[in-house]
Amino acid sequence: MTKTEQQAYAEHRYLLIPRLMPPAMANVMAAAHPDDGNWRPYTGHDARDAATEAREFLHAMGGRVLQIVGAKGEYDLNCWVNRYRVGQYIFRHNDRARNEESPAVAILNVCLAAPSAENGGELVLALEDGEVRHHLRAGDALLFDGASIEHWTTPLVATTAEPEPLRMMAVGRYYLR
Repeated sequence: MTKTEQQAYAEHRYLLIPRLMPPAMANVMAAAHPDDGNWRPYTGHDARDAATEAREFLHAMGGRVLQIVGAKGEYDLNCWVNRYRVGQYIFRHNDRARNEESPAVAILNVCLAAPSAENGGELVLALEDGEVRHHLRAGDALLFDGASIEHWTTPLVATTAEPEPLRMMAVGRYYLR
């Protein structure tokens, strides 16, 4: 964690962290979430509880997350993994309404598996000065203020090169106690 990370987050309320983990580690974490019937369908995507490896990684990131966002104290973590296939996406929303009494300090999205940019699946943030779009690759992360920033993903689309694209994201939502 650097002062630059804190400054960038303070200015924009989000921070792109390229290669937060090596892509090979992301691939191992993605493989820990097989297509085994434990996925729950949601509007636009599927989700499941994070496997031990992903949960432990997101928990280990808690101190860095709090430092970057300028928060102090003990935290609680809710975490899960989202999976997107052709046509799937997350609709535009913010996470404030999910827990009005104790909104999340920050959300850390870590990409575990990603198709090429031509397949879509961008994470979009609606900022005061316009939209910011990020195509995360395996191992990349985006830390942001999900309670106040509206965010969504673009649908995954099939291409000739990749007719069955898959995007998988580990999501950590950090709350102060």
